[in-house]
Formats: sequence, C-alpha cells, structure tokens
Amino acid sequence: YFLFGALELLLLTRVVLHLIGANPTNGFANFIDMLSAPFVALFATLLQNPSLGGTSVLEITTLIAMFVWGIVAWFVGRLIWLTMSRAR
Repeated sequence: YFLFGALELLLLTRVVLHLIGANPTNGFANFIDMLSAPFVALFATLLQNPSLGGTSVLEITTLIAMFVWGIVAWFVGRLIWLTMSRAR
C-alpha cells in the first residue's frame, strides 16, 4: 500500500500543479510531469482536460488515473493478503 500511496500522492501533486497553472518549464513541475507521465499515459486521450483560464487546467484524466490506480492497489493488496494468509 505504501507504493500505491506514493503514486497517488505523485498524481495528486500533478493535478494541483496543473490546477494552479504552474510553469511547465520549472524544474520541479517538469520533474513531477515526467515522473507521473507513465502512470497517466493510458488515460491521456480518454477525455479532454478543460482549461480554466490562463494556464490552469483541470486534469480529469489524472483524476481518473488516480481512481483506477486506487482500485488496482486494493486488488493487489487483497491478492497479497489472500496468498499470504494462513488457512484456518
């Protein structure tokens, strides 16, 4: 769960940076985009992300990615729990 929690935090940081219109050429913003891109790539063309004016963008695709990765985390955790638990 720790790894999936870190992924969710990374994706949330991406959403917030895009929502507040962070400069994409900034080192930190660029690093977060580069690091999170593989986890959002599957959903990138699913919907059009609406622009909120200026450089602010509501990344609906990243929010969907967060939801899907949360479900994957639950399934992986459950699978590990089922395989590692002792039979009673």
